[in-house]
Amino acid sequence: MSRTATWLVRIALGVAGLVALVFAVLMTASGQRMALRVARHAASGPDFTLSIGRLEGSLFNHARIDRIAVADRNGTWLEVRNIRVTWSALSLFGGHINIEQLLADAVELIRQPAASDSTAGPSAGPAVPMMRMTLKRMQIDELILDEAFAGVAARFAIKANADLVDHRHGLKARISAKRLDQPGAELDAHLAYVPDGRKLAVRVSAAEPAGGLVARLLQMPDKPALAFTFSGKGPLDAWQADWSLSAAAQPFVAGRIRIDRDGARHRLATDFAGYVQALVSSDWSTLAAGKTTGSMVGHFSGLARFDVSHMLISNDALRLRGAGGFERATSFAHGTLSLDVGRADTHPVAIKLSGEAPLSVRKLRMKLSLPDDRNARDISLDLAAQGVTHPLGAVSAFDLSAHAKQTMPTGVRALSAEHIRLQLTADGFNSPVKGLADAVGMRPQLDMKGVLKAGALTIERFRLGDATSQLVGSAALSADALSASARLAISDVSRFSTLFGRQLAGHLELEGKASAGLRKGDYAVSFDGAAADLTLGQGVLAGLVGKSLQLAGDVAGDAAGGMALRNFKATGKNLSLAAKGRYAQNAIELDHTIDVGDLSA
Repeated sequence: MSRTATWLVRIALGVAGLVALVFAVLMTASGQRMALRVARHAASGPDFTLSIGRLEGSLFNHARIDRIAVADRNGTWLEVRNIRVTWSALSLFGGHINIEQLLADAVELIRQPAASDSTAGPSAGPAVPMMRMTLKRMQIDELILDEAFAGVAARFAIKANADLVDHRHGLKARISAKRLDQPGAELDAHLAYVPDGRKLAVRVSAAEPAGGLVARLLQMPDKPALAFTFSGKGPLDAWQADWSLSAAAQPFVAGRIRIDRDGARHRLATDFAGYVQALVSSDWSTLAAGKTTGSMVGHFSGLARFDVSHMLISNDALRLRGAGGFERATSFAHGTLSLDVGRADTHPVAIKLSGEAPLSVRKLRMKLSLPDDRNARDISLDLAAQGVTHPLGAVSAFDLSAHAKQTMPTGVRALSAEHIRLQLTADGFNSPVKGLADAVGMRPQLDMKGVLKAGALTIERFRLGDATSQLVGSAALSADALSASARLAISDVSRFSTLFGRQLAGHLELEGKASAGLRKGDYAVSFDGAAADLTLGQGVLAGLVGKSLQLAGDVAGDAAGGMALRNFKATGKNLSLAAKGRYAQNAIELDHTIDVGDLSA
């Protein structure tokens, strides 16, 4: 035997011995506890902590763990209690997960996990190989959704089983859920694939009584009893399904899905019709007025590519049309999307945004264009609205135009764009707030230029205002943070006279910087500037300030609503004011000094 062959044999024997030693250690109770500690440490991070409780039995066949918990910086948000598993670890060597039973007394979702503080971009992590699986029995005695997690507290019992080993011999799966704290709420879902004729059957049924979880989450008026059914069957090359949703035992929306082979691809056609306004949050319900119909036709090649040749959703208030496609491997998307909002009787359509006062619009038209060009393309968004009304004011017309160039709209550069230009104009602004229309101006405009790179937006320059009042600056926006610097110049402050209830004159220049943590919810603002040739009307204030005023200060705030004022200074002819303080939990702490130079003024 040659020397090389001898060393290869020795190395192979060494590796085999090491594997055998590791396996032998892991077969012991102490070795398995050590493995759990290593797994807990490997899975934990600055924003994620995994806790694994006491182990009984063996991880390789019959095991019980009394508690598994997941926590973030605010504490535990997920807890699983009394987990029992019976499985065959040796089946992994055949690429097959064989679980005899997986049981848990309780799985409790306490609240939503906190947002990560990490500034690193998203990571796909290592690829997880697809595994064939048999799960003969899975049962969770209690799935507990706390109110802080779902908005409504709920408790469910879950059962499931699956045989997803080899599609050549058939696949099947079933899951059922029953709500424990509200009788009559349940879900049952079946999937079965028969290789003879490549036939697939899917059946889903779900129901809940009046006042149920889904009706509450959808904020449906009267919170009626709901029922959903889905039934699909047939060969994969000619498959069809029907579904329906009913409220208070009355069907109100239903649809169909059909999939047929079309050459090397499959054709998907779906349509629905019904009165969906009750399903939509009251904030947006006017956009679903009347009978809503929808249809879509597209083609797909597995999960690699999906193309839509036709998409249409319409009702009494809107008409949404589109066509396009998406390619998964290159992240390339293209298409056109157009939206028309407006009623035939010209009554305004009201929309409520994020708990704010409702915004209504009489007519709106929007169009988005992403050309089907992989090398370089010009993308555009145009929006025009008429009769826009808000409790603070209204505009007769609102126009927005945005254009950008993508030099390579695929892969990691799919979220990048150059030469971004956005222009916004509002015509005919008026307001019930006395003096606000004069202060804002009849035709305010926004002009912005920027660059988008890997999802982060850099605004090279923005300008907001009109001929006598302008805010000019730059900004940067990412998923985590916002920063900006700007200069405010008002050449004639008399436009604010009615708003402040006194005759004003002069001009103002102010420079400032701002930053905000979008995940943490904190912010900071600093400013420094001066007003000159001031006229503040008659009274004590005019005598104290005189013809000029210097302003400077810093303000910082946090997600809890706390705010701190630091180094605020205001200096006029006969006035010097310095202040600092803090607002938190409805309490105000303020330290200030005021120096008046000439009381006779």
